[in-house]
Amino acid sequence: MAGSGGRFFFWRFLAPGHWWQSHPFSLSAEPSPGRGTAPGKLRITVRKLGAGSARLAHIKPGTKVAIEGPYGLFSTAARSRNKVVMIGAGIGITPLRSLLETTPFQPGHATVLLRGHDESELFLGQEIMALCQARGVTLFHLTGPRSSGTHAWLPHNAVENGFGLSSYAPDIADADVYVCGPAPWAASVIRDVRSAGVPAEQLHYERFDW
Repeated sequence: MAGSGGRFFFWRFLAPGHWWQSHPFSLSAEPSPGRGTAPGKLRITVRKLGAGSARLAHIKPGTKVAIEGPYGLFSTAARSRNKVVMIGAGIGITPLRSLLETTPFQPGHATVLLRGHDESELFLGQEIMALCQARGVTLFHLTGPRSSGTHAWLPHNAVENGFGLSSYAPDIADADVYVCGPAPWAASVIRDVRSAGVPAEQLHYERFDW
């Protein structure tokens, strides 16, 4: 299952009150293989968005889980260029963290843009920062109230100061671009990405609004 980091599975937790419902969650870390008698591990990061996700916090360790997958385009197999740009918002940031672990690129050839209303919404932000520092990735934290109009995915203060997508990723047309976040926000990102000259085959988008 190596190389599946960032792709999503359907998870069914076999516990009372949970077994009947499956949840689509992306991996937030590259799968770790088992060694000897020790089993391998899959990691997900769940945001409390409603009653269903809130109940998952009470599932006991050791509960059996049925999974189906992996699905989606968020994997190293989708790469076609040497450079890569990753853009995520909210809980859609978590699959980018797993991609950063093993996606091949040279230092200086990757850029990551994380969007949140404030730093608390940059999920796994410290882990991502550590990976970026270790791998030579340019990282931007884009926080603050949202803008309106053409570049609605950016913070208001960035747009007011004349910043756009090319300000953060000037070589984006020659990069694979991964976008993950809520559908309306991602649609705004994708419009800017396509306007920057990125062909469809270099754009990899995962919905995160199930």
